[in-house]
Amino acid sequence: MDGAATDLLRRVLLASTALVAVPVIAILGAGRVGAQELIVNGSNSPYAVTSGINSFSSMNISGTVNQSGGTLDAANASGNVYIGSNTGAGTLNLSGGTFSAGRVVIALLANGSVNQTGGTFISTGGINIGTVASGSYTISGAPLGEIFIWARAAAPR
Repeated sequence: MDGAATDLLRRVLLASTALVAVPVIAILGAGRVGAQELIVNGSNSPYAVTSGINSFSSMNISGTVNQSGGTLDAANASGNVYIGSNTGAGTLNLSGGTFSAGRVVIALLANGSVNQTGGTFISTGGINIGTVASGSYTISGAPLGEIFIWARAAAPR
């Protein structure tokens, strides 16, 4: 692992934050499976995932997603997820279950954050934090959750 990646991982693992409880719209039962994009904004935020398999082609989060269980997936861990995009700030609060995506962009054009206190976060295409706006990935609490990031190495020159 190069120095920049080591430093980023160190900052991710050492950061901490408090979560605020808010009323939510919940997904219960078997979940949703489909080819559509998940768009979370003012009309359906906060959006909750508590159980089941919830699969979407991609995700655009300009609001709050609270995941305490189940699976929230973007295209079998290959779809893009934008947390904080051109339509507003976004937050993913992961306290349980599995979140999986291809590339995850936190703070594309608006502030974005991921707060993980449990569960498993999987990114097969890497994570970009603070592309244009302010972004953060915070892991805190006990027991700590797991984070898995796969990134392709650049071709040798």
